[in-house]
Amino acid sequence: MKSNFFKLLFSAVAILVTVGIFQSCQKLEDVADDVSLVLDTDLLYHPLMIQYVDAAEDGWAPQELEIEILGPDKDKVRSLLGGQEIVPDRNYVNIGVRKIETPSVDNPLEITVVAKAPGYIPSIHSFVIHSTDMQFATIPMVKIGQNAPGITTETTSFNVAATGAAQTTKFDSGLDYGKQEKATVTVPEGAKVFNANGKELQGEVEVVMAHFDNRHDVAQKAYAGGANTSKNIIDVDGTDLGPGMIIPYGAMTLDMYVNNEEVKTFSKPLKVKMTLNPNSINPLTNQPIQEGDEVVVASYLEQTAEWKIETRETVTRNAQGQLEVSYNQPHLSTWVVGAAVPPGCFFFQATVQSPIPAFSTVQRFYYVELRDNATNALLSTNFLRLKNNEIVTFFFVPNTTARVDVYDGNSVCEGGLIAQSDPLNLCGFVGLINVNDDPAFKVNEILKAHVEVSGICNETTPTLVVAPTLTILYKDTDDCDETEWSPLGVVSGGVGTTTKLRVGNHYDFRIAQGGINRTIRDIPVPTQDSTFNVNYTDSQSGGAFTFTQVIDVNYTPGPGGVGQEVNFVFHDIDIPDCACEIWRCHQAGGDPDTCDPMNPATHPCNN
Repeated sequence: MKSNFFKLLFSAVAILVTVGIFQSCQKLEDVADDVSLVLDTDLLYHPLMIQYVDAAEDGWAPQELEIEILGPDKDKVRSLLGGQEIVPDRNYVNIGVRKIETPSVDNPLEITVVAKAPGYIPSIHSFVIHSTDMQFATIPMVKIGQNAPGITTETTSFNVAATGAAQTTKFDSGLDYGKQEKATVTVPEGAKVFNANGKELQGEVEVVMAHFDNRHDVAQKAYAGGANTSKNIIDVDGTDLGPGMIIPYGAMTLDMYVNNEEVKTFSKPLKVKMTLNPNSINPLTNQPIQEGDEVVVASYLEQTAEWKIETRETVTRNAQGQLEVSYNQPHLSTWVVGAAVPPGCFFFQATVQSPIPAFSTVQRFYYVELRDNATNALLSTNFLRLKNNEIVTFFFVPNTTARVDVYDGNSVCEGGLIAQSDPLNLCGFVGLINVNDDPAFKVNEILKAHVEVSGICNETTPTLVVAPTLTILYKDTDDCDETEWSPLGVVSGGVGTTTKLRVGNHYDFRIAQGGINRTIRDIPVPTQDSTFNVNYTDSQSGGAFTFTQVIDVNYTPGPGGVGQEVNFVFHDIDIPDCACEIWRCHQAGGDPDTCDPMNPATHPCNN
C-alpha cells in the first residue's frame, strides 16, 4: 500500500472541513468499546501558518513554492512532522516548533521566510514566534508582468561586454491600478556587473523591476519586510540604531541575471529617481512631506532582516511639479525611500477587554491591523481571538502612536470594521484594546458549532483511536476573493468548538498542511437535525482510497434564537494500516526523518 500518511489520514477525515473544526479543552472519551490507547496527532507546536496569494485582484495563487528559512533561529523550526525541511503545502507554509522549545516574549524565536515561485518576485518576510499560539499571515506575491494595486512590474534587458554596458540604458515603472508615482533607473555607459562573489558577468542582462507605492495596503504587504517592522536599523556608518521602522514613501525591487547568474553589484552605481506621494506624512513634523525635507534611502539585508540606511537625501520637485528623490544604487536588493523612526521598542503589549470569557474553549478569530494613528500606515496584521484579558504582542515597533483595527473578515474581505482601540503609545510597552461595547461580541447570541471526530486503527487489539490535531481554514462561499482564506480554528485531540459560522449560511472549508491540500465547497450549516453522507476519494493517490462517512448532526435552536448549537459527531473512521503504522512510529519516539511520510525512501507506506 503506497501513499503519503497525511493524504490517507486527511482523506479519512476529510469531512472535517465540511463542518468547521475548532479548538477545545474537551477530552475524547468512549469512542470505541475496546480502546486502551488514544493517539493525538499533535507532534509539534504549530505557531505559524503563512498563506501566499497573488498580489493582483484576479484570485490566482503562486504555485511550486520553494521555501528557505533564514535568521538566528532557523535551526529551531521544523515541518509539522518533525523534519528540518519546510515543504510548502501548495501556497501554504506551516512552521512547527518542537515541544522542547519554550518561545516567550523574553525568549522569542526569530526567523525570515524566503518564498520563491516561478514567474514571481521573491517574497522575504520576518516573523517572531513568542508563544505556541498560531500566527496566521497572508502575504501577497508579485507576478512578473502582472500589475496589482500600488504595484507595477517591468521587464527589460541591456548588454554588457568586457568594457561594461554598451550604452546608457534607462527604464522605469509604469502607472497602473491607480498608481501616481514611479521609479526611473539609469544604467550608466561602461558599468560592469558582478555576482555576489565578485565575479564579473558579461552578456545580456535580464532585468525585472517592481515599484511599490504607499497608497495601497497590498503594496505595503508585498515588498520585502513590508507592512512590518524590521529587526534593527543600521545607519550609514554602521551604527546600530536599534529596533525601529522605515515608514515608506516608496519602495523598489530590482533583480538582474546574466545567463541565470544573479547580478549583485556594479562598477558604477545605478542612478535612481523616485517620485513621492505628496500626502505622505513626515513623522518629525506630522505634516505632509515638502520640498527640502530630508528622507532616508535604505536597503533590506535579507540574511539579518535589517534595514541599512545607505544615504540621506533631500526631497526636490521635478519639471512636472512632482516631489522626487534621486540617489545612487551600487548593489541590488529591496530599496525603500522613507522616514526612519528609530529608536523603536523590542515589543509592545496590549490587554484585551472583551465579553468573550478568558476561559472560553470557543475559537473565533478576528482579523486585526496595527496602523500608525497619524499616517494610517499599515504596521502589522494578524488574526486574534480577543478573549478577555488576552495579551496581544507586537514586536519591533516604531516609536509612534498607533491603533488596532478589528474586522470580522480577512485581509481582502474585511467584512467591516467592528472595533477600534484608542490611540496606543507603542513605546509605552502596555496598552488596552476595549471591545466590550461592540455588538459583534455578544457571543451568547451566536451559533456554537461543536465537533468530535476520530479514526480507528483496527489491525491490532486493542483498537487504536487516532484523534487528529490540525488547522482548518474557511471562507464564505460567496466571498469576494477566491484564494484568500481565514483560520477557522484547530481541531485539538479530535474535538473543538467555534462561533464563527452562521445557521443557514454556506461555507467553503480547506486543510493545507502535512503535504495535503483538501477543499470542500458550498457546505450549508443546517437548521435542523440532519445526516450527511459524504463520499471522498483521495485524488492525490490516484483515487486508490475512497472513504464514505456518515455524520449525525444534532441541532438545538435555543429560545428566541439565543444559544443555538450544532453538534457534529462522527467516530470510527477506518484508517489504512500503513497510516496507523506511521503514528505508532511517532508515538514510540521514532526518528522524525524515518517516520516522516514526506520521506519516500523510509516511510512505511512506501514498502
